[in-house]
Amino acid sequence: MWLRQRRHIPAATMLTFCLLWGAGIYTVRRLAALGQACNWCQISDIALLKRMRKARRFVAAATNAILSTAIKRFDETENEKN
Repeated sequence: MWLRQRRHIPAATMLTFCLLWGAGIYTVRRLAALGQACNWCQISDIALLKRMRKARRFVAAATNAILSTAIKRFDETENEKN
């Protein structure tokens, strides 16, 4: 049985794809084309969609970490003002 080898997509690129798609800015097909045009990755739209579906936990964790950091910084700034 012959298996095709998956190409690696960096985490930052995957997060960017998920956020742009989730926000409705780009379609999956356009994201795949953007990734190829910018030389970020060579992937089909179907393969990208499958990877984004599997990336739910990663995106949730990354978003949570980003928002938690932003909230902490905001709270620290507010405490310094008072």
